[in-house]
Amino acid sequence: NLEQLPRFMYPFFENVIDVAEDGHCGFRVVACRIGEHEDSHQMTRLDLTVELKKNGKRYIQVYGSDERYNHIMDALTPKRLGRTLDDKWMIMPDMGFLKAQ
Repeated sequence: NLEQLPRFMYPFFENVIDVAEDGHCGFRVVACRIGEHEDSHQMTRLDLTVELKKNGKRYIQVYGSDERYNHIMDALTPKRLGRTLDDKWMIMPDMGFLKAQ
């Protein structure tokens, strides 16, 4: 929500995507940026999970430990439908690298 940011920053924003504020917002934005509807956020999570699993050894090296890798994997898997808790939010910058793949 832009209203949460200082007004002096507004001129620097371009292509703002306003998505639902339900804890899935980071994944919703990614879905929109790749041309999908924001409701495809679960598919975005699934795609990232598949990438992590497929290249697990590589990501363990990137993240520095099995523990960090497992933390990110867990964050990609919500425990329920609807609003999600903050431990399932998009983790930056760790997921930023993952999204770029």
